[in-house]
Amino acid sequence: MTSPSAPASDVPARLPIAVRPHLGESTDSYVRRLARANHLRPSALHGYLCGPPFWFGKPRIERLAAVSGRPRAVLVRALTDCRVPRRRDNLRLCPAPMQPDRFQLYRRIRADAEDHGRSLAALAIRHGVSRCAVRTALTTPLPPPRERPHTIEASTVSDPLMAVIDQRIELGESAREIWIHLMDEASVSVSYSTVRLRLRQHRMARR
Repeated sequence: MTSPSAPASDVPARLPIAVRPHLGESTDSYVRRLARANHLRPSALHGYLCGPPFWFGKPRIERLAAVSGRPRAVLVRALTDCRVPRRRDNLRLCPAPMQPDRFQLYRRIRADAEDHGRSLAALAIRHGVSRCAVRTALTTPLPPPRERPHTIEASTVSDPLMAVIDQRIELGESAREIWIHLMDEASVSVSYSTVRLRLRQHRMARR
């Protein structure tokens, strides 16, 4: 892999160890597994895949395809946050309101897949459902917040994760250092803007 300072237009070199993406996995989870299999820091590979000028944004699918050796279409089908217009046509629609218990099940399965990159079989066993049900949970778009069951709140940054961010802030770390710690050590995906906002809130509270 070339230096992160290389132009983003250059075609990245393929990494020596190939890693297969799991259906329903998040891009960050796949990047972590790919980086660790090749003895790289996940944050370094993530930044390299984003490329300048946005080192903390979403990895570019064409660069991820190049370094992983996986076709773009395979990544688009597998990674939940790698949606493109071509794939949206294949998603199942939800014309009727989704029941709270089904919404909760689907959300648990998707979170498990995105955070841990488990296979369909492992997810089916873990949640006590069939592989077909797991595939449905991973490919069915969840309703927007305004259409979700009233008993379900929109997901936000969890309190335990916020506590970790607060601890790193108290240690005097910058937003970049905190984000790298979360990506590399805690295996947690959080937007860089969220870390910066929390850091700004701490600074304002001390004034």
